[in-house]
Amino acid sequence: WSMSGVKMAFPVYIPMRYESRYSLLGAMARQLAEAFARRGCAVNPRNTVGEEDSLLVYFNFLPSTEELHPAVKRAGSRVAVVQFLVDHPLALNDQQMDEMARLANFRLFLPCMDGAHLLRLRWPGLIHAHCPHGVPPESLVDAAGIGADREMDLVVTGSIHTQAELSAMRERMPAPMRGRADEIVGLLVEHPQMAFEQALDVVLCGANVPPGQWRLAAMLWRYATAAVNRSRRMAMVRAMQGVRTAVYGPESWRECCGGTIEYQGEVGYAELPGVLARAKVGLAWGPTQFTHTFSERLLLSMGAGCASVADDRLMVRREFAVGEELLVHAPGDAGDARAQVERLLGDAGLRVEMAQRGRDAVARGHLWEHRLDLFAAVGSAAIAA
Repeated sequence: WSMSGVKMAFPVYIPMRYESRYSLLGAMARQLAEAFARRGCAVNPRNTVGEEDSLLVYFNFLPSTEELHPAVKRAGSRVAVVQFLVDHPLALNDQQMDEMARLANFRLFLPCMDGAHLLRLRWPGLIHAHCPHGVPPESLVDAAGIGADREMDLVVTGSIHTQAELSAMRERMPAPMRGRADEIVGLLVEHPQMAFEQALDVVLCGANVPPGQWRLAAMLWRYATAAVNRSRRMAMVRAMQGVRTAVYGPESWRECCGGTIEYQGEVGYAELPGVLARAKVGLAWGPTQFTHTFSERLLLSMGAGCASVADDRLMVRREFAVGEELLVHAPGDAGDARAQVERLLGDAGLRVEMAQRGRDAVARGHLWEHRLDLFAAVGSAAIAA
């Protein structure tokens, strides 16, 4: 398979139907498919699967492994299978992974670097790779749109659970685990740079409960992530009172809106670039389930020409020039986030220069086109195996 920016000529199969909030996975699948097509690949051709070396890519999960073509699962298959998980490893469907991990032609892609050590402990033969998120070229604002006087000062996008939803999640846990879950949440709120796996070890080992049980860990992870996410994000938004702030997301945001903080409703994933392009500054927080990794939210914010503020994470500093292409705030520190936002709003020259450099950084290295060579290399190796 040809790589390094030149024409690709292998068939690529990418399922387009997913059930995900705001149609995120379906949009990502279409964007990746379009990127492959621009490089010369035949995407979802009508030829017989498995007749030639080809690549199958799906996001997060399959509805059922029974949907896989028999040619994918047979010995010596010429179809490389790549699962792109946009979440933490503990979000994996372990029963489905038990079957997929046995396939020599299967590979797992993770945009995160958090919890990856758990994978080989649960599936010793699994081969996985780090593949950062990408965004489509149409998410990039043109140069004229960066210097324009934008109608919104600050935009915030994302989801939080309601307190009732959290309470229901807690009640579904075994009674002995509820207090442990609360302890984990307390640790993560108090220590924002602590990974969930560390908090899990501290709490369960302290209670003489073996922490290596996958499904127990996954159950506690889901609740702890949702609880910390609500606490942290609500504090961030409330700290912006006095700044003209537009909040996009579910109805659960209404309880912390009012004054200068306006709830704008829900918006589909494909519509986010247009929303972000109307704002001067983007508060592009990272996913709560990660401590090291950023998500596509930061790429979309920077690509749309927002001067962006992100939480200070290892992968943010590795990929971008902090202070030149974006600003960061101390993890979990709503006051520091407010200070960085005010710094940008108070200095139009800095804001426009940073927005331009941030947009150029995304265009230079963070489009889906920039991920295709990795797909090709990993897929080729999977077939050779």
